[in-house]
Amino acid sequence: MAMGACLCVLTFLYVYFLSASVVHVVMRQEVVRAMKAEQTNVAALEASYMDAQHRLSANVANLDGYQKIEEKVFLSRVPATLVLNRP
Repeated sequence: MAMGACLCVLTFLYVYFLSASVVHVVMRQEVVRAMKAEQTNVAALEASYMDAQHRLSANVANLDGYQKIEEKVFLSRVPATLVLNRP
């Protein structure tokens, strides 16, 4: 009789802990999915913030009299040839 009761209790505990572990895995997946969604929302908000910041900077620069230049000038670095590069 005691052996049967012990077997029933162990079976019940096994099923309980098995179902608890499945529930925890499902909850973790839902939390990970929610975190990814929130990270996407934060990234979108950061992008809109940076866009607004650049527009504001351009407007402030135009108020100070700066103008946008269409023709861009690039400088190149030429290595020193006097002493460093000997033949």
